[in-house]
Order: sequence, then structure tokens, then C-alpha cells
Amino acid sequence: MNASVASGWVAILTCELHFPEAHSLKEKRQHLRSAKAQLQSRVGASVAEVDHHDVWQRARITVACVAREHREAERLLDEAERQLDDPVLLEGRLEEAERRLEAGEISQDELDAIEEDVVLRLMRGGKR
Repeated sequence: MNASVASGWVAILTCELHFPEAHSLKEKRQHLRSAKAQLQSRVGASVAEVDHHDVWQRARITVACVAREHREAERLLDEAERQLDDPVLLEGRLEEAERRLEAGEISQDELDAIEEDVVLRLMRGGKR
């Protein structure tokens, strides 16, 4: 019997996330849960935090996508990168930080750090 076995592709992306507005592990986890949920719902990715577990403002995640075709696996990872650097989401993050500054929850220096991170991510244009 000569049966052909179908194969698939697994695409993996590891990236660093920076949450300068997080002041606790709880706040970091909220941001991380949101990013993971977006990746899971929009590209069907499996996502795990793989490093910096006890650091408030950083996370390293690994994103895995499975597809039948090599090109589809690459497309899914490209979309995952775009989701992480979506200008609308970054803009919302900046607006939230400005609101927190006005409410006295963060300092001007903290807002400046968030703005710098957002600008760098926008300039990078989804490239890691």
C-alpha cells in the first residue's frame, strides 16, 4: 500500500513586547492577555509568554501558526506581526497613557517613554 501522507507547516515567531505604562505584573498581564487574544482570534495563533515572567514592562512571546502550505504559514506570521504593531492599537495605547497622565496616574517621564516606544514601533512598520 502506497498511501501519501499530507504534511503541514508550523511557523514560529518570537518577539519582545514592551509595556512602559505597566506598573505591576497585574497591569502587564492585562496588556499581554489582550495581545494574545487578538493573535488567537485574528490569525488562529497559539501564543505563550516564554521569558521575562517577573518583569513588569517586558515580555517575550512565541507565536505559532499551523497551515497546509508554506506560503499560508508565512502569511499568518506576517499578519501576526502587523497585529502587534497595528497603528490603531498603538494610537489607543498612547491615548490611554495621556488620559492616565491627566488623571495623575503616571508622570510626564512615563508618558514620554510610552510615546517613544509607540513612535519606534510605528517607524519599524511591523519589521522585527
